Amino acid sequence: MALEISKEQLGDRHPDTATSYNNLAELYRSMGRYEEALPLYQLALEIFSNGLGENHPNTQTVMMNYYQMLAKLPDDELNQRFPPEMVAMIQSLR
Repeated sequence: MALEISKEQLGDRHPDTATSYNNLAELYRSMGRYEEALPLYQLALEIFSNGLGENHPNTQTVMMNYYQMLAKLPDDELNQRFPPEMVAMIQSLR
């Protein structure tokens, strides 16, 4: 699998590995497997944010993918996980 090769060759915290995390998360999101996608998006975001910064295009792409996935979750779950202002922002993506 590309993710395993990337982790082995480049390390867990490399931007290319983060891209693999995001791509796998996107696959899970497309299959409706949100619980599996969630930690992968979060890990990719952490790596990109720490390595490239919040405003880097790769960070922004993963953040938008993450928010679009969150928009698929039921309102009850969003309300349990996030503050009201973030719930409203996520719901606006629907």
